[in-house]
Parts: sequence; C-alpha cells; structure tokens
Amino acid sequence: MNAVNRARLADDLVRRLAAAIRGAQLYAVGHPLAARSIAALAEGLALIHVASPSLAIGIVGDDLVVGEIPVPRAAENMGELMRRLQRSGVERIVVDRGVDVAEITRLVQALAAGDTDTLAALTGMPHIR
Repeated sequence: MNAVNRARLADDLVRRLAAAIRGAQLYAVGHPLAARSIAALAEGLALIHVASPSLAIGIVGDDLVVGEIPVPRAAENMGELMRRLQRSGVERIVVDRGVDVAEITRLVQALAAGDTDTLAALTGMPHIR
C-alpha cells in the first residue's frame, strides 16, 4: 500500500472514530445508527490490520497521528475528537488485529462518556490498550 492510500485510510479511520463517538453520544447502545457507525469503524480497522498487526492512534503535540501518519488539518476537522481524548487523559490508543465489535463498542462508549473514568473503562480489553 502506497503512502497516499495509507494517508486516506488514516483520515477515513479518524472520521469513522469521530462519527462512532458522536453516534454513541446521541443514540442508545444497539440503535441502528450507532451500530452502523461502529460497524464502519470496525471495517476501517480491518482494512488497516491487513497490512499491520496493530494500529496506534494518538496525539503528538498538535497533531493527530494514525500509525505513523499525521492526519492533515486534524486540529481543524477533528478538534472535538482531539479535545475529547485529551480531556479523558488518553494520549494513545493501540488497536491490535483481532479486535471484535464488542471491544470497539466498549472503546467508543468509553470515549463518548468522556469523563475521568475513561481510562478505567478501557482496561482489560485483549485487543485495545
């Protein structure tokens, strides 16, 4: 996969993550729109996991980085996602190949809650740290 495709996948993945978090804030667990957003996020992760066994999403300075790829204009386009991660004390999320929808749902719900218990809610998952 070339650098342009990896950059597109990285940008698409953070958009899907942000959409899934918004869906979890607006709708109950299991609502079709929330479930669709989580399924889209799972698809994006599966695409990236074809080429890489794990993926890190994190904030480095003022940049949102997916894998080793900084997401251009993330502060403008993904400012709410970045603020939510920072407020929750999350500097980096690592998602390993084999992650299932239940783990992704738990991650999204914890980030949607956006409180100080986010880190505690994220412990103990086999494919997400």
